[in-house]
Amino acid sequence: GRNWRSRIIYDTNLYASYNHGRYQQQKELADVLPYWEYEHNDSTHPRLQHVGWDGLVLRADDPWWDYHYPTRAYGCHCTVRALDDVDLKHSGKTVQQAPEIEWEEKLIGQRSGQPRIVRVPKGVDPSFEHPKRL
Repeated sequence: GRNWRSRIIYDTNLYASYNHGRYQQQKELADVLPYWEYEHNDSTHPRLQHVGWDGLVLRADDPWWDYHYPTRAYGCHCTVRALDDVDLKHSGKTVQQAPEIEWEEKLIGQRSGQPRIVRVPKGVDPSFEHPKRL
């Protein structure tokens, strides 16, 4: 229906708020749960980059998380799971090398009459590219 845009914004804000709270909790627990695993959750229109990051395990202090800890796009339902050494052993997972952060330029603001180009990491929507900070 007509309210699709409002629904996407509402859902995105809901997930972003939830993930921000998780981010704060996981940062505080990084001494005991020092690894984070990216988890892609199904969405209506999955992003290939997000699907590609599914299962990626990095140290919690890896700079990659500054630009990729969810929520990083409209409609994104991805999350991060905190792990310790026992979790890694039981799951058979290992800590990986962070993917290189690839940047791209995107044109935004065409409808407002004030178009401009912004630089964002691939897989991250404009306005979601700002580093996570506590």
